[in-house]
Amino acid sequence: MSIIVPAYNEEKYISKCLEMLLDIDYPRERLEIIVINDGSTDNTEREARKFEKYGVKVYTQKNAGKGAALNHGLRIARGGFIVTMDADSYVLPGTLRQLLAFFREDEKVMAVTPAIKIRPSKNLLVELQRIEYLMIIFSRKLLSFIDAVPVTPGPFSIFRASVFKEIGGFDENNLVEDQEIALRIQRHNYKIKSSVKAEVYTEPPDNLNDRLRQRIRWQRGGIRNYWKYKHMITPEYGCLLYTSPSPRDS
Repeated sequence: MSIIVPAYNEEKYISKCLEMLLDIDYPRERLEIIVINDGSTDNTEREARKFEKYGVKVYTQKNAGKGAALNHGLRIARGGFIVTMDADSYVLPGTLRQLLAFFREDEKVMAVTPAIKIRPSKNLLVELQRIEYLMIIFSRKLLSFIDAVPVTPGPFSIFRASVFKEIGGFDENNLVEDQEIALRIQRHNYKIKSSVKAEVYTEPPDNLNDRLRQRIRWQRGGIRNYWKYKHMITPEYGCLLYTSPSPRDS
């Protein structure tokens, strides 16, 4: 099991992130944690290297973006499963085992997403996002039933390593690489499942300007991705609209 943590200027959160990764209910000798410091200008690297004594691997690259950092991690990772983990997010101990159960049910499942939540806050903007995330958990589970999960979000999505060998790594020029890789997985007629019980907590934007920048990026990237994969809205593919047999099964 290889967990890749891309990090850019995350000195405030990365220590807690790594502490909770080390506390996962999974054999430690079978768990590989890889931090890719994407040219941070703060003390992210210093904070991450404090965990090298616990076996965490830390690498630094010139700033090239999240997609490039993830691909750097993929080249290093040795696990049969790959987990992506945002450095400002925190996983509960039992989440990994809950997600792995989905892979045993169907060999065509190539990725599984967790229930991403936000902790209660006195900040109204954060509270609104907390409610929004709860609604997303429910809607994503419904989409999972029809093989139409449109994104494998950064906080603790898990993949079979073999899928990257077949379809390639993350798109380094994409604004929302977690959405693009999900659409590409489904483009190859594989499945993505979503859990409502496997919990991960993330830090949301706590001011209007950061929130606006985040949502503009999501919308711009989403429009480009849906245009790129518009050909998938046909009976040939088991995603986006409804399920159907894979061409390779016919």
